[in-house]
Amino acid sequence: MIWRLIAKIARLYTLIAVGVLALMLVSSKVILHQPSAAEKLLALFFPYGVLAGLIISWIYMRLGGWLTILSVAGFYLMSYWQTGIWSPNDLPLLVAGAAPLFLLASFIKSMGQPKRKKK
Repeated sequence: MIWRLIAKIARLYTLIAVGVLALMLVSSKVILHQPSAAEKLLALFFPYGVLAGLIISWIYMRLGGWLTILSVAGFYLMSYWQTGIWSPNDLPLLVAGAAPLFLLASFIKSMGQPKRKKK
C-alpha cells in the first residue's frame, strides 16, 4: 500500500507547513497595519484557502489537493491581476507542496480498487 506511505509523508509535510506559518504569525513579521481590500482578497487564497485545502486533504485527499492547488493558482492570478507582475513570493508554493502528494496518493489508491458495476 504505497498510497498510505505517500499520504503519511504528505500529512507530515502539512504539519510542518502549518507550524511554519504559525511561527511566522507569532514572530515579529506580523503585519501591523490594517490590510487593504486587495490584501484581504489575496488572504482568502493564501493562507486561508491553502490551509483549508491541506486540512481537508487529511480526510478527502483528492478534494483537498485540488482545493489547495486552485487556491495557490488563485493567489498568483489575483496578485498578477492587482499588480500587473507575477508575485515573486515562493511561500505559497512551498506550503502547498503536500497537495501533489495527496493527489498522487488518491490516484494510486483509486487504481487499486475494483470498478463499480453500473446498474
